[in-house]
Amino acid sequence: LVAVSPPQDAATVIDPGRYSSFERLIRVTAWCRRFRHNTTLPAGSRRAGTALMADELKAAERIWIRQEQIHAFGSKDPTDKSVMKTLCGLNPFIDEFGVMRVGGRLGRAQLEEEAKFPALLPCKGMIVDLLIEREHSRQLHAGVAQTLAALRERFWILRGRSAVKRVLRKCRLCRRVAARPFEQRMGELPATRVNPAGPFSNVGIDFAGPLMIRDEGSKHGSKKAYICLFTCMVVRAIHLELVPDQTIESFLRALRRFVARRGRPDTIQSDNFRTFHQANVFLKHLFSGQNWETVQRHLASERVEWIFITERAPWCGGYWERLVRSVKTALKATLGQCLAAPDELRTVLCEVEARVNDRPLTFVGSDVDEKMALTPAHFLIGRSLASFPDRSNSADRGTLRSSSRHLLRRWSYQQKLVDAFWKRWKREYVVTLSSRGKWKRLHEQPRVGDVVLVADYNTPRRRWPLGRIVELLTGGDGLARSAKVKTAAGILRRSIRTLILLEPAEAH
Repeated sequence: LVAVSPPQDAATVIDPGRYSSFERLIRVTAWCRRFRHNTTLPAGSRRAGTALMADELKAAERIWIRQEQIHAFGSKDPTDKSVMKTLCGLNPFIDEFGVMRVGGRLGRAQLEEEAKFPALLPCKGMIVDLLIEREHSRQLHAGVAQTLAALRERFWILRGRSAVKRVLRKCRLCRRVAARPFEQRMGELPATRVNPAGPFSNVGIDFAGPLMIRDEGSKHGSKKAYICLFTCMVVRAIHLELVPDQTIESFLRALRRFVARRGRPDTIQSDNFRTFHQANVFLKHLFSGQNWETVQRHLASERVEWIFITERAPWCGGYWERLVRSVKTALKATLGQCLAAPDELRTVLCEVEARVNDRPLTFVGSDVDEKMALTPAHFLIGRSLASFPDRSNSADRGTLRSSSRHLLRRWSYQQKLVDAFWKRWKREYVVTLSSRGKWKRLHEQPRVGDVVLVADYNTPRRRWPLGRIVELLTGGDGLARSAKVKTAAGILRRSIRTLILLEPAEAH
């Protein structure tokens, strides 16, 4: 017995989902059609050769266009009521090859036949996506308008603009060139920012510079110096130390001076050293190898905890970055082009520190009867640095007595002042931190397994490394704002605002 199967079209045996480009799909289809055609001809009449002809490629393309039309509109006549309801206004018709085309009103225009009567295609479909990707690539990854205009020369895609947008959003090359990083709503402030604590109990540290100062050992020489800024997380006061060089000993001496004057902090927070470049090579040297071990031993002996923020995320330390800017602005206005001596610069830094610590934290009203604005200095010395000492509590309005009774009375009075300052701090300052200046909305979170581009704004975008998210680091609200990313250089900890999605986890 011999069983003869009916002839099958190439579209019934080829799965278009296995092909990444429309060009590859139609070439495979054309080869299959040539093979089938050659099997029906004698050996001398068969089409041979290694190259496909233009008519073979066109025929293969028409097969898939018809297949997509049948899948979307069925095998009905264009004049059918259900078809006309969907395609009202396009006046569709079937050409001699069985392809449904747009009738339109351009029959007399001096255009190519395919431009006057483009093939009709649905908004969604595997073949439609491959066609859009091919044209997008031919147009050198142009935008939506140019890609759609090029498609309209041969095809009329229903809701074409939305179809092109949908496909272009998934283009890996375009995403690598122009896509934006993840975003997420701004997180809540940590407890160390919104709860009362002694001044400089929890501090942030940053370095500014280098500054050029006069070299006292040379008549006309100069050398570099750096500024170490300590800022209180709670009352927003600052403390400035001049660091003469880049040695570990100089930094530890600056830290010891700070502790001796302001008290031992419970926590120190700083930017991660890997984010510092150019002027901040000092930190890179400071926190490397045995130097960092020396710092850790010193901090452990003082019972101080050091916390690093996420790498390459300076906005996590915005509360000290803003004060660095204030200090730099004051220094530029004060020094100008002057090349100050070290002792002169230390004096200027003390004055800048005083001015920054005397800035208002609360609203400054225009009414003469309103309370004086609260400043960081109120928590440091009990009054504004610009005001005169308060002598109203003295018993005789003269020299304060040193008896224990008067000293206790004075101490009680100062405690009342401090309590009043903290009440105002809660009522007038903390409430102003409630609103979010930016990053106000919830966004879709990245997922473990997402392929991302890791932004490095110090290098051209084309050199940014690829990575895969291996772990999400969530905050107290359950939202991820940092992630661990596996790259060729190892596993990095990055803010999601430096990660650009290229391929979601479910795609692979």
